[in-house]
Order: sequence, then C-alpha cells, then structure tokens
Amino acid sequence: MIHPTRFALPEEDYLTLLGGAVYVFNSNVSFFVENLLHAGAPDWYELADMMTGQLKDEGRKWLVNEKDKRVLELLCELGNERNRI
Repeated sequence: MIHPTRFALPEEDYLTLLGGAVYVFNSNVSFFVENLLHAGAPDWYELADMMTGQLKDEGRKWLVNEKDKRVLELLCELGNERNRI
C-alpha cells in the first residue's frame, strides 16, 4: 500500500478491519434512525446528526415496545465500544 501521508500507519488489513467496523456501526445507526421515523419521529436530518447518546434520549420518546428499547440500549453500548476505536 502506498501511504498518502508521512504518518506511520498500521498494516492495510488492520485499516480495512477498522474501516469495516466503523462502516457497519454507522449503517446500523442509520437503520435505527429509519425505524424511529416509522415510529413517528419528525425529522430525519436532526436524528441523523445526533450522536448515539442523544439518539438514545430521542428514541425513548418514540419507542413503546420493550424489545425496541432493548435494541436502542444495545446500539448505545456499541456506540461506547465504537468510541474506543
């Protein structure tokens, strides 16, 4: 791999894995935002700009099903793990 910067970078396989992890997390957040819209949340742009902690608070307003609330909790736990990346 040709490094586009003078910074020391990890191996290409690690960078690919790291990028994949962030991409999958963001995809799951987007899917959850779509579900909040179907539950009645009003503004996609506002939801899409929220961090997971803010999204958790907003999700509690719109979700009535306990299983959906558990998914929200798991998503926020994953957000904390993602923040370690």
